[in-house]
Amino acid sequence: MSKSAITCRVCSSQNQHECLLAKDVNQAKSDTSFFYYCCNDCRSVFLDPVPDNLGFYYGQDYPAYAVKNSKSVEKKLNFLEREKLKIVKRHVSSGRLVEVGPAAGRFLSVASRAGYDVLGIEQDVGCFEHIKNVLCLGVKQSDKPADELALLTDSCDVIVAWHVIEHLQDLRGFVSSAAKALRQPYGVIIISAPNPEALSLKLFGYCWVHLDAPRHLTLIPLFALDRLMAAHGLERVGCVFDDAVGLLLNKTGWQGSLANFSRQKKICPRLLTRLLGRMLAILMAFFDRIHRNGAAYTATYKHRTSLIVGKKEK
Repeated sequence: MSKSAITCRVCSSQNQHECLLAKDVNQAKSDTSFFYYCCNDCRSVFLDPVPDNLGFYYGQDYPAYAVKNSKSVEKKLNFLEREKLKIVKRHVSSGRLVEVGPAAGRFLSVASRAGYDVLGIEQDVGCFEHIKNVLCLGVKQSDKPADELALLTDSCDVIVAWHVIEHLQDLRGFVSSAAKALRQPYGVIIISAPNPEALSLKLFGYCWVHLDAPRHLTLIPLFALDRLMAAHGLERVGCVFDDAVGLLLNKTGWQGSLANFSRQKKICPRLLTRLLGRMLAILMAFFDRIHRNGAAYTATYKHRTSLIVGKKEK
């Protein structure tokens, strides 16, 4: 495939260069190599071509789809979901909340208990059935969230996508539908995503645990996401790099990436790698806190009209 035929999934530019040749080092489901390109215009990193058998790389053992874990893991996961809810409550205290990609439904459950009217849009059938039949929460089963959001015009107070947009093929369609689904003037979209400007990616390259080839199709810099949102009348009103989830991803960005590197190069025993990974994460914590160096960000967007109305009310 010629470079001229490759189009950035974020800004539609065809000006890019090859930046990574990666394998599924996280789950090792195959030995296939995948090409990642860096857009020279918006600096997004994206996989091309998308494998025809992408569903194979998720499967029933995909970690996010686990509906049961040990008590200690469940306690930690539920704590993280409550921390996410704090971000939501800063902007909208009640109303209709739609989560794209709820996986096992933990955040939906926490938000429902907090009084939000929740709805999930989930592609995995097992998670869909768990949310519907076990958690007894509203959920739609679909691998096309843009189409489902298009049916919710001007009816959502909150749309959240916690580490979902990196998985989407129709990224621009998702943003367009989400913008129209927001109830104006005060609805918000909250998006968490891996940060392609992270220092840990620059150091570990294809072994970066948050690259997660081939499941992560697009890694979007914050400023590029701002541009995409602005094209649909949305403006960023908040962003954090050091929330509880972000700090955890910083830690795994060093520990997991070092483990991947060690395993690929066969240079260090597993126990020693774990110890070195913990030390590395501690040493690099300061640098991760520097603006845009962290492994992930969580950004909040509102319609520009809501900002104008808010100023007038003041």
